[in-house]
Amino acid sequence: METLISLINQAMEEKGQEISNSAITTQNELEELGFKKISNSILSKIKLKEKINNIAKYRYLKITDMMVHTYLINKIKEYNNIHEKPKTITDIYGTLLRDHSGYNVYEGYYSNVYPRVTFSHSPDNKESKIIEIIKQTCDYYSREEGTIGKFVWKECPIEEYESIPPKEVLTKLRTHKDRLLFDYFTIASVENVKDPLLFGRINESRDRYFISQWGEDIKLDDLI
Repeated sequence: METLISLINQAMEEKGQEISNSAITTQNELEELGFKKISNSILSKIKLKEKINNIAKYRYLKITDMMVHTYLINKIKEYNNIHEKPKTITDIYGTLLRDHSGYNVYEGYYSNVYPRVTFSHSPDNKESKIIEIIKQTCDYYSREEGTIGKFVWKECPIEEYESIPPKEVLTKLRTHKDRLLFDYFTIASVENVKDPLLFGRINESRDRYFISQWGEDIKLDDLI
């Protein structure tokens, strides 16, 4: 089974960003004159660049939203090229089709990919920060054994993660936490693809920074 390392292999190192002296000077002047809103906005952008520059010093690999979506789209294309079924026209206009499971679908359905981001809820009814990106295959409505209906990117903040990574991953996490570069950490996995990924993240950015990959989590029964 393919692993998520193919996604990491496409990643590039984060590069530093220049912070102009004029931006700092302007921000200070605006703050002194009472332009709080715009000065705070400039200050936020300066602080974000400072965070990115600190991350760049350690040469972290950056994973963008576009890279995640492209990875999933390629997985869909690979699967559909092998498993796509003939489509049968079911009405006199030739636009409404029926898939092999008996569901009516529209022409061109199988060539489309449907992204969706969802926020789940934890058992105590508090909003969860788990992010899911879902892309459907041509077998989305299939009940046949051995088919894959969708590929799901699930990214979970470590405080909501319900399994135990290996000891070496926990050791790496501690090292990266001690650097005080990231605001929070997430663990991402893709349904039907092996190996979770550990990322460092910052609040003001949608980018992810690769820290570690591993095979299987430790089972609770094996630990206790």
